[in-house]
Amino acid sequence: MKKIKKTVVKKPSNHAKNKAAKGFSRKLKGAKTLAEIFELVKDAVYFTMGHKRPGLMLGLTEMQAEEKKSVGSFHPLGSNFIIINKAPLRKIMESNKKMYQPYVFHMLLREYMHSFGIMDEDVIRQNVKKVSETLFGKGHVVTALSTKFSKFFPNIVYSSPEEFVKQDSAGIEMVDNFDSSSTYYLR
Repeated sequence: MKKIKKTVVKKPSNHAKNKAAKGFSRKLKGAKTLAEIFELVKDAVYFTMGHKRPGLMLGLTEMQAEEKKSVGSFHPLGSNFIIINKAPLRKIMESNKKMYQPYVFHMLLREYMHSFGIMDEDVIRQNVKKVSETLFGKGHVVTALSTKFSKFFPNIVYSSPEEFVKQDSAGIEMVDNFDSSSTYYLR
């Protein structure tokens, strides 16, 4: 009988983490489109947690604000959609363009995690912090968003996926070629 050799998966070394952090930070800075940022989100989750989910679509819409608060994004339960509110994106581009990529990365990361069926907001928060800290380091703005989001964006709130099951889809603008790495057979 042949002996089966066990494969041991090592945790990334500090050197590997530092190298990954520099790479993700540089790539995020250079990302120009929502699709490019989403590819980084998928790579980040796969690198840190080993999970992937293909076939997601992104929609942009204007969501109503309650008491001067806006919902940043949401993932409707049981769907393959991520929806991002256009109003905060516009405000960020007008007031602080440097925050655009970190904000979008953070919101897409949260909703991507929801798409795996994770509904518990505490688990989402912990996972978003883990991914952000591992790949960007403790001092990066992406990591700061994972722990102090309301400090940066006091008028943007997180939503629970159940809240927006009844969102009107008529005003949703679909983003072309969003999850294109998952649809290589269509190219």
